Amino acid sequence: MGSSVVSVLGRNTNVKVVNVLSINDAAGLADKGRVRIAAVKMDIEGAEVEVLKSAGDFLHRNKPNLVIEPHVVDGRMCTEEICQLLGSYGYSVQMLSQGIHNWQLISAKPTAL
Repeated sequence: MGSSVVSVLGRNTNVKVVNVLSINDAAGLADKGRVRIAAVKMDIEGAEVEVLKSAGDFLHRNKPNLVIEPHVVDGRMCTEEICQLLGSYGYSVQMLSQGIHNWQLISAKPTAL
């Protein structure tokens, strides 16, 4: 709930604006510098599926290792959909526990480099 606390509580006094790049913009910058992006940590509060749907070219080109924290979207956990997308991009997935919490992380590695 961390990312939505401000909207739930209605407290806008300490809101910070953070500049972000899309995964495709970051890949474009890496391409210009001829740098391979080797790893991506994704915890984007339910937008994981949408980002992965648009990241096929990036994933095929860079083949980064991924750690993704799935979230509940429209009342259901998006873990299975994320795993299916990653499989379609040639990734093998493993579920990792997150400390003492019952929330799992998805670890994904390209099957062939």
